[in-house]
Amino acid sequence: MKGPEIPGPPQQEKAGPADFKTFLERATEKTAGGAPELQKPPAPVPLLEPAGLSPKPDTRIVEGIERLLDLMELYQRRLGSPQVTLHEIRPLVAQMEAEKDRLASLADTLVQTSPLKDILNHTLVTSSVELMKFDRGDYEGP
Repeated sequence: MKGPEIPGPPQQEKAGPADFKTFLERATEKTAGGAPELQKPPAPVPLLEPAGLSPKPDTRIVEGIERLLDLMELYQRRLGSPQVTLHEIRPLVAQMEAEKDRLASLADTLVQTSPLKDILNHTLVTSSVELMKFDRGDYEGP
């Protein structure tokens, strides 16, 4: 007794040399100008920065503002301490100025409407005024 016959895989027609020739001719058909029509290359892929190696400008600015505010807080404490001389504060003032200048160079990377730009501008103005006061000698005694 024979069971139901199970059909096998469908038979595929094999492409012969004539089919390849037809395909090749179609692929290299000439355009009206006489040159073969070529496929346009794909658009270049933009280079991506590996995660963590190049922080976004906003992140660098936030971190810079935090550093500058920390320096200004330390400056305020040392300035208020009778045990610390103005000469001892000078290196801290130099650090504050370097951080302020670095942040000022990053300010143009923010769009005008960014709330971070307003915070950055206030921080830069406050630090600039304080640095001017120190350089002018406002904290020197009589």
